[in-house]
Amino acid sequence: MRDIEAFKKEFKDEDELKPLFSHDKGETAEFLISFPEKVNYDDKESVKKAFLDITQKHVDTLDELTWSNFEHRAFTGGTVGFDDERDNIKKLSRKDFVASNLTDSFEDDFYVNPLFEGAQNIGEIDNYPVCFNSRGFYFYWNKQTEYLLESWLTFPAYPYGW
Repeated sequence: MRDIEAFKKEFKDEDELKPLFSHDKGETAEFLISFPEKVNYDDKESVKKAFLDITQKHVDTLDELTWSNFEHRAFTGGTVGFDDERDNIKKLSRKDFVASNLTDSFEDDFYVNPLFEGAQNIGEIDNYPVCFNSRGFYFYWNKQTEYLLESWLTFPAYPYGW
């Protein structure tokens, strides 16, 4: 929970909410507070566009050996997606491949800090870096909003060292 006092101020008596979460199975240990303003983060589309502009320019600068390593990983690595997506890396142009794998989420620094290890800055959006990690992914993270964009060049396989 990030702001218990704000929660209590908004809902005043959290006991009224317990039936919504306990389902008559005893006491509720804790409430999970979501932040809908993050889901509706206003700048998502403009940030995604800027991210793709930067990463799609960069992906065409990768040498053939590096790209073939990512192709190999896409076909042989453990996957997060369906195996029928493995050949997208060969079917799509590099730029389209980067766009097709774009994911967004809200993550704290515990998840994001390891992404910076070995990463190089290739651009910037709103004073936050857009990075390329040679293990096979691009990412952008706005520390203030915790908004994260990622595109794996090994998709649907996990990047190297994941």
